[in-house]
Amino acid sequence: MKIRPATGFMTIDESMEHVREIADWAALIAFLEKHWVAYRPSSVVTVEKYGSFDKRIDWDTHLVCVDGKACLFSDGPMSKPKPECPNCGGDLGHPPFDLCWGEV
Repeated sequence: MKIRPATGFMTIDESMEHVREIADWAALIAFLEKHWVAYRPSSVVTVEKYGSFDKRIDWDTHLVCVDGKACLFSDGPMSKPKPECPNCGGDLGHPPFDLCWGEV
């Protein structure tokens, strides 16, 4: 996924000069921890569709927000991975851990 600043203080060309490539959700969080002053471990991070496809830059633009505040645009969707059960590796949609027999 590509990301760039979400700011009204730059033209699209200026903003594109700051594009970064990130691999996954963990890389997005690491980027926010380093570069977004308002980010805290308890912050809620969302990535949602923003407008329509931007033909100028060939992006399916999405807005990355931290605690409801816009901070980045991305070139596509990204979802937070579902938490996994430490016993079986499945998602946490099953009974509590102490009832998990290690099967998905």
